[in-house]
Amino acid sequence: MVASRYLVLVGVWSLLGLRYVAQGQALPEHSPGQVTYYVAPVSGSSQEGPAASQAQPSQEQTTPPMEQRRRISRSFRVMKTGQPFALTTRYGHVRVSTWNKPEMKVEAELIARAETAAGAEQLLSSLGVQWLDYDARTGGVAVSSQFGPALKGKCSGAGCRYEINYTVWLPSTTALRLATSFADVTVADDWQGPAQLTVNYGTLRTGRLNGASNAMHIANGDATLPYAKQATLEADYARLRLDAGEVIELRTNYSDVDMGTVHDLTVNSKYGGVALGTVHTLRGSSGYSHFRVDKLSDGLDMAVRYCPDFEVRDMGANFRQITLDGGYST
Repeated sequence: MVASRYLVLVGVWSLLGLRYVAQGQALPEHSPGQVTYYVAPVSGSSQEGPAASQAQPSQEQTTPPMEQRRRISRSFRVMKTGQPFALTTRYGHVRVSTWNKPEMKVEAELIARAETAAGAEQLLSSLGVQWLDYDARTGGVAVSSQFGPALKGKCSGAGCRYEINYTVWLPSTTALRLATSFADVTVADDWQGPAQLTVNYGTLRTGRLNGASNAMHIANGDATLPYAKQATLEADYARLRLDAGEVIELRTNYSDVDMGTVHDLTVNSKYGGVALGTVHTLRGSSGYSHFRVDKLSDGLDMAVRYCPDFEVRDMGANFRQITLDGGYST
């Protein structure tokens, strides 16, 4: 245990829990902090969310024998580059793909299940979709799922008797906003416009986020991003993987994060674990977290509090200095 102090270190790695290991020297492996997750099941989904560390009660999910479906679709003309599109939903799947048409197209499949055909039809009639050609809040097209009172109590830990699945086609320059709960979300192609993605209890998979302004919030689930040019990433009780990024702001709470190569990273982590590959510049704070950097190329400016371990394994030839405010860490 080290008393709180503020030091500027250049090539001094043994103080305040910061450990540098020369190339070729063995370093004991560590496992990231144990974090408890729970992702509620989505009926008809292939989702396998992070399991809770505590045993969950055994529940048999039986699908009611009768199912009713209804498909609806709408198209919206794109009047300008970067025209916004927003989708708000829960319980189901969302898949967003790009195309070259000056048009936004949305297909929704509404599904309801019950013991009788009449019961399934009653539930189906309580499902709906609201379409707004112009939403004053977003300045563009807005689509949202609607759930009637007959659906109350029809989703539980044993499964959900209804779902709404969306397939969306948009120009890649669209300003995209998605907000989902209990859903699997896929942005199948590379994205050029700004993206704001919020997923609670579910999974998120994206293509490359090449836009200059992106925001992603994953809670109680897991997210995988191959690349983000510039993004703010938030994770709460979640797992997050980013293969590569340019300018990234990371905020985590009880989450495990794995990143590959990032040029400029600002981080604020609390509890859980952060594992980084190659980082050019790293700044921010970490508390009660396992924190590892494989290679630091330029510089570090971090405040570290109550971290079980904080490791930097290698530094680049052009490395400048470390500024570390450390307390009660190893």
